[in-house]
Amino acid sequence: MTTRVRPILLLEKRGGNNVEVDGRTAILEKPGSDEMQKFETHEIVQLSFGDSNVFIESLDEVRDTFLMGCNVAVVMADSNCPAYKPSEWFSWKVIKQLLKDVFAKMRSRSELSFSVSLLEDDQVMDLLTEHPRHVTLTVAQSPLFGNVAHGVIYQVVEDASEFSDLLDLALSKALGREGEERGILLMSAILKQICTNTPHTKGDEEDILLSSLFVSCVGDGIIHYNRILDKNPAEPRAMFQFALGGPSTTAAVFSIVDQVSNASTVSQFLSTLHRLGEIKNYNLRIGSVRRFVKYTNETIPKMRRRIKEVEEGPGKEAVKQSLARLELMLSDAKAMLESPETAAPKMYIRQ
Repeated sequence: MTTRVRPILLLEKRGGNNVEVDGRTAILEKPGSDEMQKFETHEIVQLSFGDSNVFIESLDEVRDTFLMGCNVAVVMADSNCPAYKPSEWFSWKVIKQLLKDVFAKMRSRSELSFSVSLLEDDQVMDLLTEHPRHVTLTVAQSPLFGNVAHGVIYQVVEDASEFSDLLDLALSKALGREGEERGILLMSAILKQICTNTPHTKGDEEDILLSSLFVSCVGDGIIHYNRILDKNPAEPRAMFQFALGGPSTTAAVFSIVDQVSNASTVSQFLSTLHRLGEIKNYNLRIGSVRRFVKYTNETIPKMRRRIKEVEEGPGKEAVKQSLARLELMLSDAKAMLESPETAAPKMYIRQ
């Protein structure tokens, strides 16, 4: 079973009349011709200038899926927000409201941690460090919540207010120079929930659910998303493996300001939003640590038998490396279940 990325348009009319709204369809004239373009969306929210609180009904599904223990993603852009000023991007208002809603519904035995980083070419800058600097991006992976930037800080936060303050501080360190192309701002939140009575527990057993919220923002720099969709190696495509085409409920949320002179920009943004909405993601997986332990306990003996059957050579060595990696993951998962309150999720670098 597959599900498409949900394209969501936040539309503000500011003197322009380029976009006509018909239900969930955005209609505009193709620049340079009389041809009308129609863009189907999952939801259109019409904004007024200065709106600080934005209610997006479709993001309730993202919130609930995240709290259910599955992976979610929000891919964002803002037509009227310069790429070099990340702290002023409208996107963050949406994310702050989403996290406020998440904290309001979290289980009592839950812990949320998050990272914020700037991705540029093959470099990453951890914005939660005191003195951020560019280092070579190394992609790490969790078997439960996908790819992350290796070595960045994940800060535990107690409530939405603490999250908002830390996010603002991080974004203040990402200011670029006017006119320059800025990279992708990536926020990754990991939710750990300790619970009983899951499909993978028996009696008084406890389970740990791990889920991730992947957020990417680019301001008006949608060229990054087009490059990712075009499979351009200059962009960190591996970081989007779960969000675009993986086991994730993903919303693409673009804010567009309709002005008299920006018909071309509006068309470009809607075209990119449409392309994102064509992406098919596949079945969600609940991030149950007990389910992972059960699956891995069943898989490891099969891999050992396979190693005995495979002839010596590169193929056999590759299986041995995969087995060693899986055994390490199993050991770490069991350790988490033994100390659920204090254990932190582990990520692994693929050798």
